[in-house]
Amino acid sequence: MKFYHGSVATAQHFGRQKTLVLIKKYFYWPNMFEDVYSMIRQCQICFKAKGPPQKIKSPMTLFKDGILHGRWSVDFCGLFVQTPEGFRHSLVAVEHFSCWPVAILVKTQSSLETAEKLVEHVFSV
Repeated sequence: MKFYHGSVATAQHFGRQKTLVLIKKYFYWPNMFEDVYSMIRQCQICFKAKGPPQKIKSPMTLFKDGILHGRWSVDFCGLFVQTPEGFRHSLVAVEHFSCWPVAILVKTQSSLETAEKLVEHVFSV
């Protein structure tokens, strides 16, 4: 198995499929696939070159709830230059179904002011 995985003649370390194709031309034994996969997982040269196997991550998808005003994302933007009225932050809310953005100027990031602005400019509209 080691010869066909990383032979001196080829000077490379093949992956699971190519190694199995080469071995199956001449050999067969029970649990051959598991043995080859286990041997390749333990190959130090491959591990150093490729690193540990990556965990499979689920793809990022957009939520489409199907209901208008069903889900909102809310966050604050920056610390801006203070306006004459005293506003320094922007509260941004985006509705997921229609992707409708709402930006509201706020003086602080306090929970009380945030709740008041969301009720006044988002939920009651």
